Amino acid sequence: MSDSTSTDYSSYGVSNSSYWSGRVTFSGLGNGTDFSTIIDATMQVESHSLDDMEDWRSQWETKSEALDELNTMLLDLESSLGDMDEVSEFLVKTANSTNTSALTVEADSDAKETSHVVEVGKLAKSDIWVNTEYSFSAMDDVVAASDASMSLVLGGNKVTLDVPAGTTLEGLITLVNNSADTRDKIQADAIYDGQNYHFELYSQETGTENAIVVSNCSIPGLDPSNYVNTQKATNAQLKVDGYPAGEDEWLERSSNTVDDIITGLTLDLHEASGTPVTITVGTDEDSILANVQTFLDQVNAIYTAIDTITTVSEDDDGNASGSILTGNYGVDMVRQSLKEILSGLASGFDWYDATDGTGDAYATLSQLGITTDSEEGSSTFGHLVLDEDEFLAALDDDPDQVAQVFSADYEGESQSPNLTYMSCISGLTKAQAHEVDYTIEGGKIVSATINGEKANVDGWQITGASGTDATGLAVRVDNHSDGTYSGDVAIKLGKVGELAAKISELTDPQSGTLTIISDNYSDIMSSIDDKIEYENKRLDLLYQELTRKYSSLDALMNTYSSLQTSLESQIASLSSS
Repeated sequence: MSDSTSTDYSSYGVSNSSYWSGRVTFSGLGNGTDFSTIIDATMQVESHSLDDMEDWRSQWETKSEALDELNTMLLDLESSLGDMDEVSEFLVKTANSTNTSALTVEADSDAKETSHVVEVGKLAKSDIWVNTEYSFSAMDDVVAASDASMSLVLGGNKVTLDVPAGTTLEGLITLVNNSADTRDKIQADAIYDGQNYHFELYSQETGTENAIVVSNCSIPGLDPSNYVNTQKATNAQLKVDGYPAGEDEWLERSSNTVDDIITGLTLDLHEASGTPVTITVGTDEDSILANVQTFLDQVNAIYTAIDTITTVSEDDDGNASGSILTGNYGVDMVRQSLKEILSGLASGFDWYDATDGTGDAYATLSQLGITTDSEEGSSTFGHLVLDEDEFLAALDDDPDQVAQVFSADYEGESQSPNLTYMSCISGLTKAQAHEVDYTIEGGKIVSATINGEKANVDGWQITGASGTDATGLAVRVDNHSDGTYSGDVAIKLGKVGELAAKISELTDPQSGTLTIISDNYSDIMSSIDDKIEYENKRLDLLYQELTRKYSSLDALMNTYSSLQTSLESQIASLSSS
């Protein structure tokens, strides 16, 4: 056997012999014959099959490891895609305030690139009541000598708390703060004035709707008349772009975090400065470019890995040789699937038609400056490359459409004035253009199909039937005039979503292409392991049999050697007499 796979035959038990490092030494050998060399040579010849099996097994293991590494890279890419698979994650917007002391602002992808003027007239405040007429000398003072109760009203809802006899000031505070009826709405505390403690109640939320009323209390000293409203619950007041116009008219919200006045913007109010603040919204091109580059880098890393394990090379004599997974259909499928997705039209999108203005201004990555390098000999040959100038030009032209190409997430869009898109089921409704045909007679829909297959009708709503490409797709008919109509409704899925879905399919732990191949490799290696185990047993037995035979031969030859010595001695004795 070769050095890398040789078997240490000294591990086999052989009686009446001593051995070390694979060498056999026979006791009593006197003829000079090296039987251990004969045994080693025999075993070397007999072990060629085992060497071949182990080499074969090693090749399959290398293939399996390469496939597992590719699978891991795909899963890493899928995980990374999860950070940009929605337009709101991909299309990063920025918003700045000219007075951050008065307000700060955050923007999401729905924010429009424009500016707004905001004036903060008043901040929202919580309601605070302090018992100023009665105090306690210590937190462990008993406030209720007998069973008592306290009734509080918050936002029109009355809550009555039972206060057991022996309750201390600290216990009362804990009771209010931990009660299921009050803990998320009202908090209690004690204010120390340097000598005594005053019981305090304050609302958890700001705004007039969260005002507190102590309606009744049977605890001595804590009756409603002893409280002072030290801070009155108020709403935030603000004007946006001069609206409302009246001097004493304001938009009001119960919180200082306002996210429902300007689309896509969340305002955090800090100060009622009375001075208008300008907010400017823009697209964060650097963050978007970083997202795109991360996307490209990970895809290209997979391309590189595939090239490494499948490339066919030639030696100086022109003889071609493949890599470890050259021609593997699973790896070829991964490469082809990625290229088809990244080079094709985004699902549910359509080419723009300038004659009638229909279609999508951007529908492919190539229109955004992302192409495959086709220059042979280039360091990036076969990989995706980004033309930043072209990408930024598209982003400036229509940022929403660019984001859609990347990250549309089963977003529906009616392409007919007679139909309104209602809903679909992500992952179940197929991302594509769905053709809706229907007939109205006598003021009602009498028949409807989607993609030529019968659809369900409920009043003026048409829904795709289960088991079809349109499963879960719901549209509303807006034109109720009798007649036969046809229109398209597109369900859009961007490149990120397409790629993630394909990776999930390829790597599925049960039915994925790579999983099936990996399992097949494991079966092959298991079969080879069985053959190796059988061959090792055969060689073990052979070694023991050879050792036994040559031991017997050694003993016999030793006997003859002793006999020869005895005879020679007798002959010598006779000759000398």
